[in-house]
Amino acid sequence: MRADFFRYLGKHKAVVWVLIIALLALVGWADYALGYEISVSFFYLFPVALAAWFIGAPTGLLVSVAAGVIWHLTDIDAGHVYNSEAIAYWNAMARVLFLSVTAVSLCKIRRFMYRERRLAALRSEMVSLVSHEVSNALVAISLASNLLEEEEEGENIAPNRKKFYAIMAETRGKLSRLVKTFLAKARLESGKFRLELQRVELRQLVDGLLAPLDVLAEEKGVSITTSFPVEIVPVKCDPDVIGLIIGNLMGNGVKYTPSGGKVSITVSEPGADGQVEVSVSDTGIGIAREEIKKVLSGFYRTETAAKEAAGFGIGLKASREFLEAHGSVLMAESEPGRGARFYFRLPVWK
Repeated sequence: MRADFFRYLGKHKAVVWVLIIALLALVGWADYALGYEISVSFFYLFPVALAAWFIGAPTGLLVSVAAGVIWHLTDIDAGHVYNSEAIAYWNAMARVLFLSVTAVSLCKIRRFMYRERRLAALRSEMVSLVSHEVSNALVAISLASNLLEEEEEGENIAPNRKKFYAIMAETRGKLSRLVKTFLAKARLESGKFRLELQRVELRQLVDGLLAPLDVLAEEKGVSITTSFPVEIVPVKCDPDVIGLIIGNLMGNGVKYTPSGGKVSITVSEPGADGQVEVSVSDTGIGIAREEIKKVLSGFYRTETAAKEAAGFGIGLKASREFLEAHGSVLMAESEPGRGARFYFRLPVWK
């Protein structure tokens, strides 16, 4: 409702002018009626702010002068006596200067915010366009791969060909998750991101994410284990977004865990607060405590991680922001050489 009101003011300058004049009159009257012992001078900032923000710098300066003059006149008429008449005029000039600087500063802030919104919208459009093209290419690759694999079903397929088909499927899944992450991140930055909260069974969601990762895990010699409550506990979340988050965490676990290691996905029993904890832990290279915050902030990779595998460092940042949109927080526990554990909480569906 507040955003709609501001948009309305931005489109109707006449309404803004009425508010400015009304505020100037109201504050001037209150300043005169209450006298100099009870100050309401701070409220002269409101009409100045309205003028600068919704109309522009010249109007903001004009209203600043008007507010300064009214402030000066009410100060004199209220009986405020100065040792010298020059002091009263000096104070008036200082007030006008203060209000003018405020008006100009607000205009600069508004221009900066507008420019940032435009840049965010442009980035979102570019990412959406590129992601759309990549998605189309992935669909074509997927169809071609599936057709080739179906044609060879029932025949004596060489073991290495089966392996290649599996690698292709895993790579398609990885690229698909990356594209979805970029798209969701772009929508989040442009303000177009909307959660579709639903009743979700995490066991089913995780099972669907495991298939593409099994190939990479098997190739690396890493085992993946899962642990769920005995009874099905549905949660309230956006399945696509939470799927991206868990997929990113699981993919990182497999990627940074050496042969013979293990990646575990655990969903806890509901707590007293009506939430379950979802955690992904591994026995991989780990992260130093002082670097955890940097890693979660995005576009930062530890020296060990950069040597272990390629990446951009965007997955954890995006996951953290998606969880914040859910009202949750991505937490991490890790030590170098002892693996890492990432976890968050989701409310139980009621």
